[in-house]
Amino acid sequence: MRKILLIIYFIGTFCNAEPIITDITESQCWFAGSEVKNVFSISGVETKSLSGQWRLSVANHTVARGEKALNMANGLVPFNISFTLPELKPGIITDLILDLSVIDVDSGNKLVTTNKIIKSFSQNAFVDMDNWLESLNIVLFDPEKTTVKLFDNLNIPYRFTKNIDALTEINQGIVIVGEGVSLDENKGLWNVLVDVASRNIPVLCLALREGEMRIPGVGITEKSPKPSALTIKRYQAITDLNKSLDRQSWCGKRMVASQSVIFKGECDLVIAGVEEGCNNWLWLEQSFEGSTAKLVLCQFQLIKNWNRSPVPQYLLLNILETMCLKETGK
Repeated sequence: MRKILLIIYFIGTFCNAEPIITDITESQCWFAGSEVKNVFSISGVETKSLSGQWRLSVANHTVARGEKALNMANGLVPFNISFTLPELKPGIITDLILDLSVIDVDSGNKLVTTNKIIKSFSQNAFVDMDNWLESLNIVLFDPEKTTVKLFDNLNIPYRFTKNIDALTEINQGIVIVGEGVSLDENKGLWNVLVDVASRNIPVLCLALREGEMRIPGVGITEKSPKPSALTIKRYQAITDLNKSLDRQSWCGKRMVASQSVIFKGECDLVIAGVEEGCNNWLWLEQSFEGSTAKLVLCQFQLIKNWNRSPVPQYLLLNILETMCLKETGK
């Protein structure tokens, strides 16, 4: 008898489940002036005659609104919303509120409501930063020339090199390794980058395509330079730099990295390898004794996704601001 009562209780609990609106798109960050498509899914609803209402507002001023009939499919109710964000002046970032309601058409009752922040970013994160960018003294190692093209389009000043030995002579500024570089095709590059960072020159290595590297302090490595700290992260690296930026879904696309770093060890030898997939480490940051500079490897594909979402632009800006804080006084 007790078992029967328990079954009846659980069935009643399931049937009376509260309606839930789930955000499928997840992304919050979008370019001003762009068309925004958000996908939501409604569960726990038994009523077949439903209406979805939405309102986009900023400072309680309505920017756009709409209403549509909703239909159940495979036990869930999809609720798709599209709108165009207003244009913004250069350098402006603003928050808008997207309110959603699901209505029982027969009774007129609201079954469930929720809201979501939509962050709108102006198109160029580096606007009015010419003097600061000039002061960085960027040296760009980019044999693939993928990052060169972008920097040229944005008028970001840099000194170009595809000669690894030339990096050993750098004594000021910041060294940036362009996205998509292969360590297999550029033998000795990582060791040179370690040496540069140990000499108090910041090094930013954008997403590597392939290769292996010895990380100082991990396993048995050379005694010099001596590391003082090593940090490895996944998507948390983005949040640590800027809590406002999307972590894993950029404008509805989840592929924000194609390769990640995995540590492989045998006896006392530990190698960090760049492998296909984004399930391993996406951020490596190392500092060295006697140096305030850092060596950063960022496996998020900023250059490839530059025009897809504002996140790559503002993430690169935040990285440079953090790495060059002391040198530029910014």
